[in-house]
Amino acid sequence: MRIKVEGISSLTDARYCAGMGVEKLGVDFHDPESPSLDLVSYQAVKAWIEGVVWTGYYPGTEVDIFQNLIKVYGINEWSVSKSFFDSLDNQTRKDVKLYVRLNKLSEIAELTQNEIYGFEISTENISLRDSFSILKDCIRLGKVIYLRDVKSASKITEILNQIPDIGFVFNSTKEERPGWMDLSELQDLLESLENSAQI
Repeated sequence: MRIKVEGISSLTDARYCAGMGVEKLGVDFHDPESPSLDLVSYQAVKAWIEGVVWTGYYPGTEVDIFQNLIKVYGINEWSVSKSFFDSLDNQTRKDVKLYVRLNKLSEIAELTQNEIYGFEISTENISLRDSFSILKDCIRLGKVIYLRDVKSASKITEILNQIPDIGFVFNSTKEERPGWMDLSELQDLLESLENSAQI
């Protein structure tokens, strides 16, 4: 199963996630001046963690800042908004794997022919059962789909029974003090999936 944990902020959560078989670890650049992992910390954590793909989430609107983050961090897989994707030139779209973050499934149809590697779709405002056929069609077109905001292992299992190739995005938390952070929500979810042999 494809799992991405976003908002990695320390070696603690990175090591836990990697140890649980998480495929992708994401750095949040909500504020490029204060990302979830600054460059020095990112390089240090990355040196300790093997076998994962590092990704970035940039919800901003400044193309120059985004291009600089790609260059400085060396991350080649990013999640961006639909409006920001529309503002990117073709070369930037080709330089990295881009996932477009959507809140409405209706937005998929106009994007499936573009240079988009995949989508991250919030499940908060959609009926998943009514959406299975749309998601399957999108995967058949070669796009990679991740669902966000799925809170229970049983719901994930139900979705995987319908769409085995789909992925999920979970969120990490900040360290409360060096070496200690509350990973209980993420831990419960990942361990439930491990116990059900999903990961």
